[in-house]
Amino acid sequence: MGCICSKGGGKPKVRLVLLGVPKCGKTTFVKQLVYECQGGFDQATCDGFVKDIQYNVLRCIGLVLEKLKEKGVEVDEFHKSQAEVVSSLYDRFASVDRWSVEVLMLEDYLAENREAIDAIVAVSKMKPLREYMESHLATEPAGLFIRDAEKIFTGQFEPKKDHILRVRLPDVGDHDYTFDLDTFELDVTVVDGERETRKVWQEKVEACDAVCYVSSLADYFPQEEEEEDSGKDQEERGNSKDKGRKTRFYSVSPVGAKEESLALFSQLMACLDKEKGKGKEKMLFVLLNKTDIVHNKCAKDVAKGALAKGSEAGVASNGDHLLSYEISQVEASLTLVREEFAALAGLLTRGHEGEGKDQSKAGEGGKGAKADTTRTTSLSSSEEYLNCQSLCSLDPSTFRHVFQAMKKDIEERKDLPHPVS
Repeated sequence: MGCICSKGGGKPKVRLVLLGVPKCGKTTFVKQLVYECQGGFDQATCDGFVKDIQYNVLRCIGLVLEKLKEKGVEVDEFHKSQAEVVSSLYDRFASVDRWSVEVLMLEDYLAENREAIDAIVAVSKMKPLREYMESHLATEPAGLFIRDAEKIFTGQFEPKKDHILRVRLPDVGDHDYTFDLDTFELDVTVVDGERETRKVWQEKVEACDAVCYVSSLADYFPQEEEEEDSGKDQEERGNSKDKGRKTRFYSVSPVGAKEESLALFSQLMACLDKEKGKGKEKMLFVLLNKTDIVHNKCAKDVAKGALAKGSEAGVASNGDHLLSYEISQVEASLTLVREEFAALAGLLTRGHEGEGKDQSKAGEGGKGAKADTTRTTSLSSSEEYLNCQSLCSLDPSTFRHVFQAMKKDIEERKDLPHPVS
């Protein structure tokens, strides 16, 4: 058989396509690769992230101001005028979730309009906005940035690793990266999974050696925050049975995101099956990202007693037992998602009960529990198992664990046929 890697003039070269719907964490994965394989970004690149962080902050503040307005939250006269300035900036530069031109336009505008910077800084310190962020968006990346808004917009901010990992970047088009590893050279192409770019990503898949499909667990376990009804809301309800109940108003995952991710994966499998029929077998990795979402949801469910119900749950009120039960719920939830992907791929998947499982410390929200980074058997013609791993890509330790497993699989699979260019 041929080799998965093109030899070139030195080390073998592996071409990996990173595919997934928007907001699944592809760019975070690549940024972690830069830290893992190259020791981080150079100073010029780090400084360049500031304009993206500014855009993130403006977009978040604009969204929160809209939410406060919808809820009728009163703003004092000073901040009211400042909020109007920020809202106009949001409408002009950031109301549409894209970066192609808006980041550069915002940068140029702020350079010529100091009063706009003053307004953003003032609003970022506004008490109602800070309270909303603490209550409802504490886990959102922009919450980290808003605390440093004054430094970010006045040239006193130096992005650290955590800032760079958390800042949202453009999720359009395709981007190429090369990483020189000890045993081979890894060429990574990040492709957008939007419907209109299907032809583009299919062409990339046809030319690659391996595909890594990234899916956000936020799409499978949408997190909704709740807020007590205001007196006005209760008055409008009158004596209805809904009086005093909490109303849901915030979700981190758009409606239909799960279906979109599964549909894209189905299209990918059809493409891989077609390539396999031509004798061009590719490696396939599936990464379930944002495990902290699952940990947080299960922790809330257990705390509320929604899952732990007496003898049926078999859980005592003891904290250690509750934590153990929470871990089991996390594992069960992840197993269901893995099996859903495996079914679409027409393959099997091994859960946490499988042999040879490899565990490490959990990422965010894991509370020090053993992580849900089970390593499953590689996909191959002889072993029909889906290589599906879960991680929080923001957490360096779980990322390193998963990437090393992927790297080992690639090194062990050099007998796969190499696609013809």
